[in-house]
Amino acid sequence: TRRSSDLKWYNGQGYPGSIRKKDIPIESHIINIADSYIAMRSLRPHRRKKSKDEAIKVIKKGVESHQYEPQVAMHFINILKRYPH
Repeated sequence: TRRSSDLKWYNGQGYPGSIRKKDIPIESHIINIADSYIAMRSLRPHRRKKSKDEAIKVIKKGVESHQYEPQVAMHFINILKRYPH
């Protein structure tokens, strides 16, 4: 079951509207970035799937635009870089 805070951007955008940054549970930050990565790496009817390197670039841009919690994103990227696929 997803919690509503799992849909939350680091900058506070998303649902629900009243929490942001450090008030969002760490688990929600992890789920948010993992869910985004899976979506980017999956073939969709409206777009091709992204390569791992393309997905990492999108995540880095998401950190710059405050979509992802910076430390969680950097740990996630470091883990991705350890594995070839």
